[in-house]
Amino acid sequence: MMDLRKLPEVMPDDADERVAAIYDDVKGCLHVPFVNYLFRVLANDPADLERSWLALRPWVLSRKFEERADRLRRAAAPEEDPEPLDLGARAPESAGRIAAFNATIHGVLPRLLLIATGLAEGVPVGAHPGERIEPGIPDEAESIPMVAVDEAEGRLAELFHDIRERHGHPGVASWYRSLGNWPDLLEEVWSRLSPRVGSEAYVRRREALVDLAAASWRGLDGERHHRVIDDPDLEGVVRSFRDRLIPDLLIDVSYVRAATPVAAGSPPMEG
Repeated sequence: MMDLRKLPEVMPDDADERVAAIYDDVKGCLHVPFVNYLFRVLANDPADLERSWLALRPWVLSRKFEERADRLRRAAAPEEDPEPLDLGARAPESAGRIAAFNATIHGVLPRLLLIATGLAEGVPVGAHPGERIEPGIPDEAESIPMVAVDEAEGRLAELFHDIRERHGHPGVASWYRSLGNWPDLLEEVWSRLSPRVGSEAYVRRREALVDLAAASWRGLDGERHHRVIDDPDLEGVVRSFRDRLIPDLLIDVSYVRAATPVAAGSPPMEG
């Protein structure tokens, strides 16, 4: 896997006017109030970010794209019913906000997996995306600031280290870093997920999601695809997101969403 630790990410507060405008558009088209890690890495080269996003944007806003994202979301659901996770027991004053954040992440991850697949596979040529979905961020969508990994101390630092090592990822995913605002909750969540990560069933589920995303993307209209990334290093970065980072996180978040009782205030953010 490409070592993403060697690549800086352009945070929204550090983005210039050109990148900030793209970030705002991405958020609206993905229906979330934050910019995901994939785009923050692509923004190291604003020209690549702009070219890639403009090529993908019409498809991201299409009904057929959203239907394929729904299919991926369903495929990521755990086969068994997880033991219920009571967010209020670990974060009583923030349970509703955390549930909304989890729902927002759960909603966007399949879209991101399709986007990473599109960047790797190419954009359909000679086809029309079809019915359009209007961009916009739902009122119930939630964003939670991330805890900086290098600022974490004590038990939280140990949790971040274990999460990264157990996954074999180059860093700690944004979702985990946001849950790091409540170390007790993160510890409970990770105690549920850690035994699953890397298991044969987990790997099979990841590979199935990657294959389904590829089949879904190739199933879009158009007999051939035009590559929008021609830099081998950048292509390696995109494939890291497609093959590991995004599907792993989709599996993890799907499990927690399934374990969260409706009573916790979890809103429907899918599709």
